[in-house]
Amino acid sequence: MKRVGSNRGTGLVEVLVALALFSIAAAGLATTTIGSTRQNERSNAITAAAALVNDKIEHLRALDPTTEPTDLAPGEHADPANPMTASGVPGGVFSRSWTVLPDTPARGLALVVVRVSATGPVPYTVQGVTYVCTTATCT
Repeated sequence: MKRVGSNRGTGLVEVLVALALFSIAAAGLATTTIGSTRQNERSNAITAAAALVNDKIEHLRALDPTTEPTDLAPGEHADPANPMTASGVPGGVFSRSWTVLPDTPARGLALVVVRVSATGPVPYTVQGVTYVCTTATCT
């Protein structure tokens, strides 16, 4: 009876081919993992910027226009904490500003556009828009 295969073990060529295939798979996995990590970090930073936008919008909506008109004055405003961290304290990569357009869309209302920009390898800006009452007679 004749044997079909050899029982002598694995040869050097087979080991090298297996190692090459494993190396290709590992390199692909490493590249995917690095890309996923970078996108996750960017997503976290954009979420932090959106939270800074929403915090400022809520702050502006809570202001009493008869006693605190500085932040609601027409024109461009920059946050005194710039550049700030994700928690709003000085010393980070975020810069927050807002524009107040008075009597838009109606008298006594102001259109407020809040922007948070971030520096880094890929800079970006997150923007939010709201309307704020600028007189004591708004309902």
